[in-house]
Amino acid sequence: MAAYDSLDPPNLLLASTYHQAHQAHPMDLSQLDLHDATLLGVSFDPVERTAEIRLVYYPSSQSRERVPAVLNFREVTRFNQITDMDVLRAHAGPGNITHFICGESPVASHLYLVGGLI
Repeated sequence: MAAYDSLDPPNLLLASTYHQAHQAHPMDLSQLDLHDATLLGVSFDPVERTAEIRLVYYPSSQSRERVPAVLNFREVTRFNQITDMDVLRAHAGPGNITHFICGESPVASHLYLVGGLI
């Protein structure tokens, strides 16, 4: 992913090749629907206080193909993840993400998974 869209809240960025090509203004993440998206990976850096969630999602309800994206969190103070890896893998095709709640400071963001939560 080359550049990141500017977003609100300021501690969360979304990098998406789709949104870089199709959206010139800041994204409203409260409108981002990640139902049926697929989690590809999660990483965090406790020294830099960052977290990265890689996924593919449908950019609209009419989309037939998922596009890659990265949720980048900055100034992370807490990071919790509970996942059942077997369930995530079993649901990777139809989508293993059920819901995304974008937190506004000081509320945390939540990514609900089939068989887990981040």
